[in-house]
Amino acid sequence: MLKFIAVRVLFLIPIIIGVTFISFVLLHIAPGDPAQLIAGEGATVTKTSGTYNSANAGFPYTGRTVTVSLAGSDYTPTGSTLLSNYVLPTSAAGGGE
Repeated sequence: MLKFIAVRVLFLIPIIIGVTFISFVLLHIAPGDPAQLIAGEGATVTKTSGTYNSANAGFPYTGRTVTVSLAGSDYTPTGSTLLSNYVLPTSAAGGGE
């Protein structure tokens, strides 16, 4: 039984090395950058001002909304995102209740 376990452990070493090598080769043969693929695509809004529907925008939030008009320059791409590939929203509205 001890011999059986020892043989299995010894076979495990080349298998781990082989799987690691194959994974490395596949990641480097594939087009693109693996880091950019993992990071994904996205955009953040950089505009920090909006219009409130009420001057009393403090607590409590019931019934109060804020509306923001956005332009293409209000977005910052993240990762390898090309903003020209997307239809970006021109306004955003939200409320706190």
